[in-house]
Amino acid sequence: MNRMFARHRQIITRRDGLTSSIPETLVGVLVKLAVASMIGTLLVGVFTYSSTASASTNVSATAQAASISFADQARNADRIFGRDTNNVFFVKYDGAGGCSVDSWKTVATGSSNTLTRGRFTLTGAQCDNSSAVFTASANDNPKPVLRNLGTVTITYANVAGRVVTFPGGVPTLASGTQPTNVTKAEWASTNPESVELTTTALTGGVLASAKPVVLSGRAPVVVAAPATGNIVTPDTTAPAPTAVTVTVARSTTTGVSYGGLREAITVSFTGGICPGPTTYAAKFVPTIPNAADYRVYTVQTAEFTGTLTGAAVPMELDGVPNGASGDAIVEAKCAPDAAQASGVKHYHQSMPTPTWAKSVDPTSPETHIITVNNVVSSARVFYRIGQSPLAPLRFETLDTGVSGGGGDGKWYYRETETIPFTVTYPLGTAYGLNLDYYVRAFIPGADYPSGYINQTITTPITVPNAINWTWTGGSKTAAPFDGYLSWYAFPIGPTTCPAGTTLMYHPVAYDDTSVTPYIRNTAAPLMDLGWTSATSSPTLLTGTQLHVYYPNQQLQLEFPTACRVDLNGRMILSTAGAGFVKNTAWATPTMPAWAGSTTWKKTESPTTSIFDICRNLGTVTCTKSSYGDSIVPGWATPTCPANHDLTSTSMDITDWNGVKTTAAWGTAMGFETGGVTKTVKFSNFKWVCKPRHYSGPITFGNPSGTITVTINPLP
Repeated sequence: MNRMFARHRQIITRRDGLTSSIPETLVGVLVKLAVASMIGTLLVGVFTYSSTASASTNVSATAQAASISFADQARNADRIFGRDTNNVFFVKYDGAGGCSVDSWKTVATGSSNTLTRGRFTLTGAQCDNSSAVFTASANDNPKPVLRNLGTVTITYANVAGRVVTFPGGVPTLASGTQPTNVTKAEWASTNPESVELTTTALTGGVLASAKPVVLSGRAPVVVAAPATGNIVTPDTTAPAPTAVTVTVARSTTTGVSYGGLREAITVSFTGGICPGPTTYAAKFVPTIPNAADYRVYTVQTAEFTGTLTGAAVPMELDGVPNGASGDAIVEAKCAPDAAQASGVKHYHQSMPTPTWAKSVDPTSPETHIITVNNVVSSARVFYRIGQSPLAPLRFETLDTGVSGGGGDGKWYYRETETIPFTVTYPLGTAYGLNLDYYVRAFIPGADYPSGYINQTITTPITVPNAINWTWTGGSKTAAPFDGYLSWYAFPIGPTTCPAGTTLMYHPVAYDDTSVTPYIRNTAAPLMDLGWTSATSSPTLLTGTQLHVYYPNQQLQLEFPTACRVDLNGRMILSTAGAGFVKNTAWATPTMPAWAGSTTWKKTESPTTSIFDICRNLGTVTCTKSSYGDSIVPGWATPTCPANHDLTSTSMDITDWNGVKTTAAWGTAMGFETGGVTKTVKFSNFKWVCKPRHYSGPITFGNPSGTITVTINPLP
């Protein structure tokens, strides 16, 4: 009969590993489905040990994983403690005077029971003291393994197969007669060598008669030197398989995808050839220290039997999370109790490169928030978050494995299991800086973490920058001119420096004494007040101090602004502040007086009353086209400020028909009235003075003044 379906044996053998209880579970499930089909009820789920009813494959997978883990912990245990019939502890010494303890216990959850698994550590003599183990188990951080159970019973046997019970945690041997093939010490030992955990289904429902799940394991207990007639003698007559070579790759068909990668592996092997059929199976055993703490468990396939030809044989193993490291093991044998061949390949299930987002808390701009996508299913994943250049403020550990970084070229990091991750800097210290971050995801103790993604978080800041300043000229008309400079610096609108910083100004003034325009002596400013929080100085510099030697002289002032960090004095400069250029202003020269004209042919009285051109020329009849212009109106010669030259004059002439022309002062003209008195208006008087020290002209005048002249016809 195929060993996969052999009934579970009495556990008095020295054979480790998986018993035949898992196939029995499969049979029970299939039988139950058949019964449910006969009564016409569609069953969506079957009895399972997960949190919900699921497909029959999940029943097998969950129970199988529990069975493998249970057997491995028993096999690796240095000692087993029991307590009543629902709690067992596997103790493993760590070689440094301490131990780790894996606990399996039953917890009532409503009308059903849940089998849980936990872990804790002890030191020194506590590892050999059952009372210390029982007390410490209150902090074992249990995780559910199988749910929706009826009863759970744990039984024990010593190396001789004698039943050991633990009422109240006290080991008690069952009565019986010592067999002849065991020693007295073996018969009297209270240390369990085998342990069996059996479950029953709930008493109600269509699954009530399902086969029990049996978890079993054996500890390598040696009571004394082996006695003659050991319990089981290996079958040395069966041939051994050929050597097994294992390869491992991430599965492309099995497992749920997280971060774009499936959490399953394909284990393939060659070899393992027997003269007849070969029985073989694969498993993944994590090599991570305290793997169970990070929810990375051993997973194993069912046993397969078939004739091998040397071609690669693939097997799918689901439940190998991203980031896990361990050994993929294939075991093959030619007969049930024959020697087996095995192959091992270390494998690291790479972690997806995490995608992450960063943001600034709007209510606290110097609090940075980092969120990361989910990259694993159930394993505990940690994140290494590095930052530069402000890392020493909030990150303690230097990461020498990552190149780059800001500032001094170094990354500092912190490891966390909590996402979103936030880091808050002291007020003012991160404003205005581009801070580089990276994120890595990994399972502690596994192979080196996945690659990282570097991004930048900018803490925005707007530095106020606005200056209102004026030059007020004095009454002097000779250089150096008097007057004074005043200013007031103020934030733009409601904007000001944020909390933890102070608004600062840096007033600097330069002179311009050269006849070449816009030349400043930047090496020797006339004024440099340095950085100050003062916002105004109403009478700072006089014209003499500023070397104002001519009107409309250029003055250049620079008023950079900054937000100074109160904690460390760092200055966050504004982008503006390169300088404000203005010219000193002076009083406009007096408008020249109207002088009438000295070229009239006939003197009029008053000067604003004249005759037309015919009368002026002494003729009775004439036309302007025949006699041309004969009137030259004008003003006194205009004046310009010192170091300025007169370049032009202009005026507007509007006749009685509203026709407007423009002409320079002193332009000859004439008017024909047609025998009727008319008026002509002269307005918008201007003269332009060009400074000798720069190219920009300055226009003076009386744009609002008007002179009206009456034109009289021939009497």
